[in-house]
Amino acid sequence: MKLKIRILVLLSVVMMSFAPVFAANGCTTERLSTILGHFPAIDLSSLSAKSIFLFDNQGNKITIRTNEWNEVEHAGLKILPDEFRKNNYLPVCDFVERYLLELSLLSPEQRGTRMKNDDVVLEGGKLEEFFALSDNNAVSFHSLDFRAYRAEWLCNGKTLGMVFPMDYQLIAGCDIIELEKNYLRDLSRYKGNEKEYPRPSVPNGYDKEYFLQDGGSYLSPSVRHDLYFQKKDGVWRLLCDVRKPEWSLGNLALSPVAVGEKPGNFILEMKLDRYGYQSTSVRLPMERWVAFNEEAGGTPYFIVKETDSSAVKGLVLFPDERGGYCHVLSIEMQLSALEHGGGVITGRMFAYIPLHNVADEFFN
Repeated sequence: MKLKIRILVLLSVVMMSFAPVFAANGCTTERLSTILGHFPAIDLSSLSAKSIFLFDNQGNKITIRTNEWNEVEHAGLKILPDEFRKNNYLPVCDFVERYLLELSLLSPEQRGTRMKNDDVVLEGGKLEEFFALSDNNAVSFHSLDFRAYRAEWLCNGKTLGMVFPMDYQLIAGCDIIELEKNYLRDLSRYKGNEKEYPRPSVPNGYDKEYFLQDGGSYLSPSVRHDLYFQKKDGVWRLLCDVRKPEWSLGNLALSPVAVGEKPGNFILEMKLDRYGYQSTSVRLPMERWVAFNEEAGGTPYFIVKETDSSAVKGLVLFPDERGGYCHVLSIEMQLSALEHGGGVITGRMFAYIPLHNVADEFFN
């Protein structure tokens, strides 16, 4: 569908009295809805799904991206090359473009206060020079000790720098309440993509029944990303056996493909503990939960906490080191589920825990 916008030069003045008229599902976050409220010439109903649109704004370009549900999932100044965005962490790319657009909509006094509150520092030039950047300027991102980011541009022979915390609430433009709400929304929408069945790197001449595929550790040597395989009829398959309950639960906690005979045989019934002492129950195949979080950028790790004659318990850590957060899920499975080749895994989840908090709590 072609865009039908008569006015190409858009307003860039803060309009405090303007009330957005977009439908509630017009944007993926409240922040984006507020930003687009400053540009009434942009008709959201004219934007097609899964597309990118560019608009002129007083010599600068605003980029808007929609998702498959025809919601705006990004709006910002177009200052990052498309190829650069493909090769770098998308939430940070979106943040840099969105944040500079937001600053451009504020008064000079508001800009300083906003950056101070967000702990964002601009180096090497005046703010107007950052607004004037384009996707033709050479740019690079650097992680600073996994606690902050620095974006650098080469502009007119000098370097402009933008330093900001590795704080996912800041990066996503949402407080924790909205992050949790959006997590549940996106999880409910997720249908999954077909995943390739894992194949172990078994050495030549290996003749044992079981094989451990070492996947490394996180925070502690006992928190692992290991998968366990069993050879049946000459084929290595992910282990799912009541005789090895700890290994089996580890596979279920880490694999984005089904463990056992059929997809969906093991169902995760979890409660997401939310801000304000609230919780929400979720029910979905265990492998779908793993695949969803992996596609968001995380890598799961598992540790067994307790095993007795009836059940096995463990903890799944799902850190996203580029986003600076970790999801934590405690799980329990009855051994009878393994005996029957399927059943319920109960869980309790905490989302978007800052990584430095996870480390402190784990070791203390």
